[in-house]
Amino acid sequence: MVAKVPPSDKDKDGKPIDATIVQYQKSVKAFQDWSKKDCKAYFIMLYCIRDNLIGEFEACLTAKDMWDKLRVGFSQTSLTRLRILHLKWMHYKMDSTHTVVEHLRTMSAMACDLKSARREISKEEQVLNVIRALLSQLEH
Repeated sequence: MVAKVPPSDKDKDGKPIDATIVQYQKSVKAFQDWSKKDCKAYFIMLYCIRDNLIGEFEACLTAKDMWDKLRVGFSQTSLTRLRILHLKWMHYKMDSTHTVVEHLRTMSAMACDLKSARREISKEEQVLNVIRALLSQLEH
């Protein structure tokens, strides 16, 4: 991993390091490469943030710091959202205007939403729920 700060031009005793030393040159080059990539990532993320939220994130020193702050602030799935996703999954019925393919896509999207919210749906439960939702259409 590359450091967030440039390598020191002084050794542990405070004496200047010869800038021609290969290891020092490699360290400086690695820092410069990392810094360019970090700067690009930082500004891409900042560009994608809504204007009213930019102030909260532009003070981050690195793209990684910004990413961590974004992850903490926005990746949390509330229990309410998880419950809503699960209820939607359990009570979904095929719409009479949809084809079976559209029905399967809808149910697959719901399973993906639950998975991203860290609520894995087993293959067996997925099959049973797809059939249940299909049969609900036949009952009408």
